[in-house]
Amino acid sequence: MPPLRNIALIRPNFHNGLAETMEEAVRAMAQVQLERDLSDGDVASITAFLETLSGPVQVAPLELCTMQPAGLACVGATNR
Repeated sequence: MPPLRNIALIRPNFHNGLAETMEEAVRAMAQVQLERDLSDGDVASITAFLETLSGPVQVAPLELCTMQPAGLACVGATNR
């Protein structure tokens, strides 16, 4: 299952672009997975929650690792 981090920033929704908005995606998923229609209030609450999962992404510096005769040698964020 893909993570939900920054899900509110991704458009269009679904692999085929079926849902133009987050609200459409929430309604579609409720229908498909739960076989029920959600009220406008439920859709708004779920959408508001999903929007709280957005924020800056912290990326750790990459290490360059190579195999040496003595073992794995890495340079970058940490030296092992």
